[in-house]
Amino acid sequence: MGTSSGPDATAPGPEEPTASADPDARQPADTNADGKVSSREILVWSAACLQELGWDVALDGDSIRGGSTEAQHDVYVRDIEECAAKGAPNVPQSMEWTPELARIEYDAQVRYRECLIEHGVDAPELPSYQQYEDDMLVRGDVYDTSDAAGLSYDSELRLTCADPFETFGQNG
Repeated sequence: MGTSSGPDATAPGPEEPTASADPDARQPADTNADGKVSSREILVWSAACLQELGWDVALDGDSIRGGSTEAQHDVYVRDIEECAAKGAPNVPQSMEWTPELARIEYDAQVRYRECLIEHGVDAPELPSYQQYEDDMLVRGDVYDTSDAAGLSYDSELRLTCADPFETFGQNG
């Protein structure tokens, strides 16, 4: 991450959050109508929380740009942890990666790919289930159909077709 003008003895006060114009975005991450919290919602909320604590951060695609100087690193890490704790009630907890989870996530990717094709996207074939499971359980890699199809991070089709990568672990 780059450097920022985050909190220290000489830093100005917190800037107005810019991650989202929606004031509710600064509340703990809410679940969607289907009970899922997307990674984008968590990202927007986390950036707004850090901004409220005075850090000069901004959303940059699928990550938060900004950060701390070397001297501020410990404070920055503490604030990241504080924001995570504030948002934790509605954020899914870690789950054990099992063959059952791999099957659920693979099936969600199949449905997602079919929806993309119905909407005119030339989505490539998924890897075989065995390859998907091996990548996930052995290497810790999760196949991203959106990336493979060349969709931008802010593509509306990710919402329309319910990108399972956004709600990983909640697709069962």
